[in-house]
Amino acid sequence: MRSRSGIALLLVSVMVSAPLGGCLFTEEEGEANASSLTVSPEVLGAGVFQQVELTAKAAMSVFVPYLIIDPVTGYVQNSTIVDLSSGSSMTLEVLAPPRTDSMMLLVGEKGRDAWPVRDVDESWNSWLMRGGDTGKEGHGIERVAHSENATLDTVNHSSELGGRVSVKVVNSIRQQTVSIEQGGAHSAGLLHGRVVYERLYEITDPSLAVDVDGRAGYWDRWAG
Repeated sequence: MRSRSGIALLLVSVMVSAPLGGCLFTEEEGEANASSLTVSPEVLGAGVFQQVELTAKAAMSVFVPYLIIDPVTGYVQNSTIVDLSSGSSMTLEVLAPPRTDSMMLLVGEKGRDAWPVRDVDESWNSWLMRGGDTGKEGHGIERVAHSENATLDTVNHSSELGGRVSVKVVNSIRQQTVSIEQGGAHSAGLLHGRVVYERLYEITDPSLAVDVDGRAGYWDRWAG
């Protein structure tokens, strides 16, 4: 009888401890890699600031190497590193690059400070193709804790790369407001070629003239 009671007690203990174990060790579940990170929306609008939600299935740090708006100060900063617990989410206002069809986020273990980074004269695609994600050579950055008046950490140059990273590739599409023949590939975004071209054409058009000041070409080259 005692042995049966002992077995029953053991079974009850196992059944109770299983869900508790899941609650206590959620940070250990899963691995900090790109497959454990979900980005929403799945396809970003290139060339504009937008809300991007990061959701983690495992504890991780994410290096976001793009322009970001700090939600407290409203200032734009270049890059940040955020920490995510397993099952948590964070929303950032990010400028997706205007001249590429993808954005890359680097994923590492939670609390990581040192990260590899691309050279200034290469794209993230080139960096990835040459094996930059291995973190064996090249340049690096390190996390800099945010000030009291801000919420997002910043980064600085570093001789440390921190080792291998996992890369999350997020697709992006740049909207076209006119045909390709009219410059459609560069016709939308925060600052785009179509607006620049039309403005340059306007201020250099010698046919423009106003009786008041007789302006003609380059009329807008001075401020005020």
